[in-house]
Amino acid sequence: NTGLLIKYDEQNKTFNYEKLPFYYSLKDFRSYSFVYCNDCIFIFGGLNIVSSCRSKNVYMYSMKDKIWSQCNFILPKERSATFALLDNNNMNVHIIGGKNAQNKIQKTHFRINTFELFGKSQLYKMANANAQEIVRLRKEIEKMQLERPYVIPMERTDDRKGQNE
Repeated sequence: NTGLLIKYDEQNKTFNYEKLPFYYSLKDFRSYSFVYCNDCIFIFGGLNIVSSCRSKNVYMYSMKDKIWSQCNFILPKERSATFALLDNNNMNVHIIGGKNAQNKIQKTHFRINTFELFGKSQLYKMANANAQEIVRLRKEIEKMQLERPYVIPMERTDDRKGQNE
C-alpha cells in the first residue's frame, strides 16, 4: 500500500505528487483525520474495516526521515470520521465531530497541543534546527551590516529655531 501526498504551488499554479509508504498498522483503517505540521503528517483515530472497531491512536509520518511511528499521545476516546485542523500558529490541532465506538455521531471538540504529539527526540531535533536557523540569520544580518559601513545622513528639523524668532 502507498499513500499519495499532493502539494499545490499557488505561485506557479502546479501540482506536485509524491508517493508515501503506508504504515502496515493502518492498512485496514479508513475514516481517519489528519494534519500536516512541522514536516510531519499526523493521523488521528479511524475505523478498522475488518474488526469495525474505532481507534484512539495517533500516528506520525516524518517527511524528513521517511519513517512512520505511533505517537505516545492517544485520543481521549475512540473516534472515526472526524475532522482535524491546525490553528494558524501550528500550536494546536482541533479534532471535531466524528463517530464514537457505538457508531453514534458526536458533537465533540478536542484540542491537542502539537508539542504533545512529538516525542522528546523530535522536539530536540526541531529546537536544534531552529537554533541553527537563528545562527544563520544572525550571520546574514552581520554580513549585511558590514556591507553598509556608512551612516545614511538624515535631515533634521530644528524645532528650537521657530521658538527663538
